[in-house]
Amino acid sequence: MAQFLDTVAKLSFINNLTPVLNKDMRVIQLEQFYRANFTTKQNGLSIKAEVLKLQNGSKEMICGGKNSVTSYGHTLKNLTYEELL
Repeated sequence: MAQFLDTVAKLSFINNLTPVLNKDMRVIQLEQFYRANFTTKQNGLSIKAEVLKLQNGSKEMICGGKNSVTSYGHTLKNLTYEELL
């Protein structure tokens, strides 16, 4: 549980960084991943599943059905959880 909360805290920290003009693509991808998972459309189970895949460095593509995170940000398409780490 502590590792899960630590990962969520890190994502939140990155998402709340002061905006800069030349953002790194990885920061943009992490921000979109965070926003896609922490919207009002998502429930606790889907958030937990996505964060656990990220923690485990899954080779699975970040995509899916109607609750897909790729529907939120085009920079997440064709990207694996492992690459997002």
